[in-house]
Amino acid sequence: IAAALRTLSGEGVAIVCASGDHEELSRLCDRVLVFGAGRVASELAGDAVTEARIAERCQAAARPARDPGP
Repeated sequence: IAAALRTLSGEGVAIVCASGDHEELSRLCDRVLVFGAGRVASELAGDAVTEARIAERCQAAARPARDPGP
């Protein structure tokens, strides 16, 4: 499947991939959007799309927002 996706992508086809596997995303994607609370919490593109950065951004998106107080 990954080879087919790479072939299609090389031909200019846009592909949307949803996965919780950071390694898979880092191998397949040119751009990764990390969602938190139903919204885009972070975007990685190009050389920034690494397994470690995806994991880091996912952890940050999962943290509850801090209340700045009154």
